[in-house]
Order: sequence, then structure tokens, then C-alpha cells
Amino acid sequence: MGKPYSMDLRERVISAIEGGMSARAAAARFSTRTAFSARVRR
Repeated sequence: MGKPYSMDLRERVISAIEGGMSARAAAARFSTRTAFSARVRR
């Protein structure tokens, strides 16, 4: 199993999504999985 994502990365993904970026685009930008971006958004 891989390492958990850092709080800093989580905050940047949330900021990007709240700024209007889609979960898929945020995942591509920050090199994370789409499911992670969608889950963090909730």
C-alpha cells in the first residue's frame, strides 16, 4: 500500500476544486488519482 497524501497536497487540491477546477483536472494537475480528488471534495 502506498503512502497517504500530505495535508499540504490535500489543501491544494481542495483549493483548486473550490476555485472551479474539476476533480479530474485537479487530479491531473497534482498527479493524484481522480477518486482521491473527488473524495477530498466532499
